[in-house]
Amino acid sequence: MRIFLVDHVTAGHVGHNLMCLDLFADQFKSASFDVISLVSELCSKSAGSSQSYERVLHYPYQWLIPSSHTDDSNTIFEDQSHVASNRLVSAFAENVDSEFEKTLTNWQQVFERFRITAEDAIFFPSAEHYGFGALMVLMANLPQELRPKVHARLIAVLEGASAKSEFGRAELFKSVALARKTGVDVSFSAETLAYQDYLKNIFREDIYLLQYPIFGRPTVVNWKKRPFKIVTPGQGRADKGFFEILKLANLLKSSHGEGEVEIVLQKMKPTDVYYRQSYVQSLLEHPMISVKPAFVEEDELDWMYRDSHVLFMPYARDVYAQRGSAVFQEGVSRGRCFIASDGTGVSGMIRHYENGILVKDMQNVADAVSRFMGMSQTEAFAMSHHARCTYQDDFNDQFGRLCGTLSGE
Repeated sequence: MRIFLVDHVTAGHVGHNLMCLDLFADQFKSASFDVISLVSELCSKSAGSSQSYERVLHYPYQWLIPSSHTDDSNTIFEDQSHVASNRLVSAFAENVDSEFEKTLTNWQQVFERFRITAEDAIFFPSAEHYGFGALMVLMANLPQELRPKVHARLIAVLEGASAKSEFGRAELFKSVALARKTGVDVSFSAETLAYQDYLKNIFREDIYLLQYPIFGRPTVVNWKKRPFKIVTPGQGRADKGFFEILKLANLLKSSHGEGEVEIVLQKMKPTDVYYRQSYVQSLLEHPMISVKPAFVEEDELDWMYRDSHVLFMPYARDVYAQRGSAVFQEGVSRGRCFIASDGTGVSGMIRHYENGILVKDMQNVADAVSRFMGMSQTEAFAMSHHARCTYQDDFNDQFGRLCGTLSGE
């Protein structure tokens, strides 16, 4: 059975989407699916792993997340966005914008090129507003024999990213309801327990909890090695606690002294609206902080994980109320424990797997660092190992159910 893995947000340095796509591609292949990975036509030919990509999808988020990676793109289709079906658009989408029209037209071309039918399945590892919404509109108007089964893994990031409406997520869910009325077969999973609960209330149905597949082997760090490294991977952002780091470093300097603890983080990019050079300079000059570039190569990022004692996620409670984190999922695979803000989607997962300490402010973080430093190697390993095994069991159960749903077993 063919399964099309779809991700429209795969252009340049945009999130963790390609890694997520590759991990699920490997899982579906091991379950005997014939995998075809569809990515943005702006996806760099050097991006991702050894997976084979079909670079055929319109990238609908240039207005939100600009991508300059167009020099080696491999555009398959001529630009015919101006001929999108007005009948489909007017019937199923209010406040239509050009990105919706382009994405809908592109989906029509993809269906024709790959001869997609009801014998196939489509899986979104990280579903978003335009790609998933336009597919729902298209499929509602296709004959039954051309309607594949669809599963969308929802991560509470771009589901509401509409260029024309502040109610993007509601409009997306409305398109699902309208498509289902015509007989479209679509199911859902969520990345976090918090989002799972929310989606259950919206759709009044069973929602899978589906995180990244486990990958690689866990690495062991010498727990008594100093400095004790607190690492926060990922480009510096205000909603990821970037402007709290200096306060934490000063607290740790007072409680532990220089050389005992080191905070490792990545810079905020200078084009970020919140960027402040004076603050970045203070970080660079602090003896207990190591600042990496905003964008690091995969090998450097891997070393940041390997060299860490604990991973730090001081995420904003409003933005991350339902969201998970690739850092959490990748950290579990690598055998790491966490310090994270309470009241987020991430904190619910840490509470579930019992592999970290949840905090409300920077003083709590400093106390959590002391608690971790006081653990033995055996205690720290037991915490991360138990979480990794439980996480793997959860994934195997949910992924097995998903494969059964998509294959009709």
